[in-house]
Amino acid sequence: VALPAGGAMQPAGMFGQVAGGGGFLGLDGGLIETAVLGLLGLVSVGLMLMMVRKASRPVKMPSAEELVGLPPDLATETDLVGDVGESEEAIAGMELGEGDVEAERMLQSVVEQAKAEPEALARLLKQWVSPED
Repeated sequence: VALPAGGAMQPAGMFGQVAGGGGFLGLDGGLIETAVLGLLGLVSVGLMLMMVRKASRPVKMPSAEELVGLPPDLATETDLVGDVGESEEAIAGMELGEGDVEAERMLQSVVEQAKAEPEALARLLKQWVSPED
């Protein structure tokens, strides 16, 4: 093997040179490149078809109970759990503040004292009602 004039060896290419020319295993380099590119194309088309097949499957949708998180119904002996008396009048809603709650507690306390000692309550009311001197 004779070295080129520059004294350095040139790389032999991707598959090297076999004595007698003709490329790797007697095949032309262009044919191998074409075969490799064709194989890569087939692999990419196969991967794409697998993704399309997976994407086209129907998705199992969760039920309303699963979305909301409601527990399943429990079996009971009767459907009636409790009975509420019916009334025709509507119940009015109202907000209670701290003062309202305290006033209700004081009223309950006065009612209890009146039941326990009616004479003491009568004296207290007489003092409140009587005009001051």
